[in-house]
Amino acid sequence: MQKPLGRLIACSLLIAATVLAGGCPANNPALTTTAPQLGPATFSAVDFSDGIQLAPWVQSTDAPMDQTPARPTDQTGNPAVVLNAARNEWTSFTVQITLPAPSGFKLQLHPPTLGATTFGLSSFRIYQALPMPVEMNRASYVRHTGQMAAPRNPPRALLAQTINAGGEVDLALLRNPARAADPRSHAGGLGSKPVLLWFDLRVPKGIAPGQYAGVVDLIGPGNAPTASHALPFNVNVADFDLPDQRHLQLVGKLDWDRLEKLYSDQFETFTPSWINRREGRYQQTVRTLDHLVALAQENRANLTAPDLKPVVKWPAGEGPQIDWADFDSMVRPWITGDAFADHVGLGFLPMPEAELLDRYDRPSQLQYWAAAATHFDANEWLDLTAIVMKNAPPDSFSRHHATVAEAANLSAAAAEIFKCYPRVKTIIPLADKELRLATAADPSGIDPATVSRLITAAAPLVSTAGRPQWGEERPRHWLTTDMPGLVPFFGAGATERDARVWAWLAYLRHLDSYGASHVFEPNSIFWNSTLPIANTPEQSADPGELVWFYPGEWFGVDLPLPTVQLKWLRQAEQDYEYLLLAQDRGEQITALQLARLITKPVELNTGQTPEPIYSLMAGATDPQAWINARQLLSDAIVLHKPGQKIDEAAEHELEIRTLQLSAPLERPILMGRSAAWSSIEAPPSRRDPGTWVSLDLGLDIYNASETTPDQNHLHWSRLPEGWEVKPQETPVPMLETYHVLPTMLGQKFNLDRLSPAAREPMELYFVDGFTKRISPLRIVLPVAASGRRETALKMDGTLGDWSGTDAIWDGPMIRMLNRPAVQRQELQWSSTRSNLFSSWGPENFYLAFALEGLAPRPEQTKNFVEYEDRRAWGEDLCEILMQPILPGNKPGAILHIIAKPTGGVWVERKSAGGAGTWQPVESPGIRYVAATPASSWRGEMAIPWTAILGGANDVPKLMRFNFTQHKAATGESATWAGPVDFGRDEAFMGLIYLKSAGQ
Repeated sequence: MQKPLGRLIACSLLIAATVLAGGCPANNPALTTTAPQLGPATFSAVDFSDGIQLAPWVQSTDAPMDQTPARPTDQTGNPAVVLNAARNEWTSFTVQITLPAPSGFKLQLHPPTLGATTFGLSSFRIYQALPMPVEMNRASYVRHTGQMAAPRNPPRALLAQTINAGGEVDLALLRNPARAADPRSHAGGLGSKPVLLWFDLRVPKGIAPGQYAGVVDLIGPGNAPTASHALPFNVNVADFDLPDQRHLQLVGKLDWDRLEKLYSDQFETFTPSWINRREGRYQQTVRTLDHLVALAQENRANLTAPDLKPVVKWPAGEGPQIDWADFDSMVRPWITGDAFADHVGLGFLPMPEAELLDRYDRPSQLQYWAAAATHFDANEWLDLTAIVMKNAPPDSFSRHHATVAEAANLSAAAAEIFKCYPRVKTIIPLADKELRLATAADPSGIDPATVSRLITAAAPLVSTAGRPQWGEERPRHWLTTDMPGLVPFFGAGATERDARVWAWLAYLRHLDSYGASHVFEPNSIFWNSTLPIANTPEQSADPGELVWFYPGEWFGVDLPLPTVQLKWLRQAEQDYEYLLLAQDRGEQITALQLARLITKPVELNTGQTPEPIYSLMAGATDPQAWINARQLLSDAIVLHKPGQKIDEAAEHELEIRTLQLSAPLERPILMGRSAAWSSIEAPPSRRDPGTWVSLDLGLDIYNASETTPDQNHLHWSRLPEGWEVKPQETPVPMLETYHVLPTMLGQKFNLDRLSPAAREPMELYFVDGFTKRISPLRIVLPVAASGRRETALKMDGTLGDWSGTDAIWDGPMIRMLNRPAVQRQELQWSSTRSNLFSSWGPENFYLAFALEGLAPRPEQTKNFVEYEDRRAWGEDLCEILMQPILPGNKPGAILHIIAKPTGGVWVERKSAGGAGTWQPVESPGIRYVAATPASSWRGEMAIPWTAILGGANDVPKLMRFNFTQHKAATGESATWAGPVDFGRDEAFMGLIYLKSAGQ
């Protein structure tokens, strides 16, 4: 029986569990025991796979249709830890603890057990996850994740903890997360923040499948049983093994400049090509390199150090003389696996390039490559290596498309390398369709018989449709995560899903090129940086930066630390093995379908503009979809046990679950892209009297399915007052797989029925002609009246001269697009209210606004405007877009005004039609007054018609208009008409009707 704790200080323990490998619940009677209460103890299952913050752990509902899975819980009724893993797979969960005192507490780990079988303690690694500063105030981060730009220090560095022979971890050695870099700090007591522990668990090889039950206990001072508090956890072991071999090479590069900066005493004074294992002066340097490579290898990644090279001499008139002794001494233990606990060697090592090789003539370069290939072949390393080709300039790997001349030169260079030594491979920064093959007319290209020795750039998430049809000889592929491609995709370091999506894409691109019947050779994904860009632990990282290691010196320890992000990469490689195993066991259709659902690639037609907005459609954002897709793969693998008959009922159930997962992910994604307004000079008919305007609404429809729905239509489900659409339904042509179809819709609005209701959202949905499933879209295209002002306007920032009749907006505006909202087809509203007012006179257009959410201390205004991902960024500001519609429905020039709370104004103009670039407007004559009481912002503005019309002074009847507020404190941007992706989007604007007296 649990006894009262007496004088023991109450301990608040929050044990949090996350299934980073993906998990689903299962029945487990062993987890029904209620853990004893310890003071005000609370439990909640959480997840920080989003890379930023703890969130409620959402338990999977993916279970057999005739069975509702049990939900094992802790004593507070929250979901307990449920892990799903194959044999020889790593999985993880986390425990968060708040201690009342810095000593006297420990954790007791009881490894999972099933009958007489139990995991050994050697299967576990426990780390304290230490927070690191990350600069979230980035437009790319807000746009990609939908999160606000609030300052955060997410868990990133992993500091190993000792597990003694009894399975205990002394919590007195934990650090205060607020002083993570200080080894003298201690967790617990007043002022100490909660501590996050990361549990790594490797399922042993050969262990029987089934459900294993383990427990983590918190032991209080004195080892009293009354001070124990338990969290049960399950490990559901699937009946298959992951291979030791890594079929996906996650290749990271050690940048020598960063090594010199972060480890100046070990690297700064040493020439890389001279480092060896013989001389004592290199002992610490070699130890650090070995540790970094071993950390990566333990996490199923592949670390390379391209600056480790042989010593090469070039005697006059002779070929290169190469001394391989030091180089071989360094890399041999890595290649053979002798440097690693599991003895699995590296799967890839780039062939080292001699120092200053690019300064030698081409024949000398080829002599060197032939000699290097000969040496690697003699050591039986040739299959593990490739010559990394570079374009000029050296940063060509950061670009997607080569010019015609670059493609020809690279192809010719590859052909020369292939001639100098058989079987040697090259990594070439060209896509398949950019290769130049040798022909009778041009023999300088690549011999078609040697194409299989090429490793070409795979198509990124957004690409141009169409790939070469290869014969028997086909290239392999590589991906690089910092290549923007046609459209930049935010870095792999933001969330766990952003790291893992590259593995699913690598599998998909292989099938795109080869088909499921082709034997898989290791594919590669390259990271050009594995060390932090920051020079101190206090410097903030970019949220998209993926860091594999942190210097141990930052935390007062000897050797480098792994990161949470490195664990994400481990999960990515394991995902790839699941896909291969499913294919090898006859479930290639399931594997292909799931890979397509998770990656959601976008393929553009030839000539279609690669808009950055398309990246918001790619890569599944729903965390539960990832969990369920991983579980479906596992179940598909188990279903096809070698030598056993397939259970047809289980196979049918798997097909149904796959369809259930597919349905929401395959829905088309709709996006409003343009709004062209024009006046209708005469009423459409006698039955429709009034003053009418027409709208040509441009939409993009992305087909996220591998099917091609036909006989589709768009249907208006809600139109604000004043709108008229005939007919209500518009036919839509067949949608091509993963393509974006531009579509136009026509409608009209009666200005005589103008009211505040005209500024409410309009709703339409796409109807799949085959399945009849609908995909909704909500947009806001306001129509508002601006009345002629008959009295003088006192511009003092108080807005005392404005009334409700002048209002063109009252309430939250529409948040700009972000990737999760786009994929959910969700219209999001700003977190604060906005009031906009408008009127006009013969000389000026008047605008007033009252905004909330201003930073408490606005920064000193800049004399320029900073843009990130096309969004105005870095300070509180608002943007105004205006384009008059001139007589004859001729569009005028577009005026863009940025106003700042300190009173500054920036004005620029673009020609009608959006052609050309924005040009600053000199002396526009705008009067602007701002006031900022109590974190609010009030502004009044008089904009001369001469500035709007470009010199003319005739007041138009109609004007396209949009208004944007950007909040520096949160990174939130919201608009009057929307949603849009950036404030200068002149294609998508609402309408202002300039009314005269009596209208």
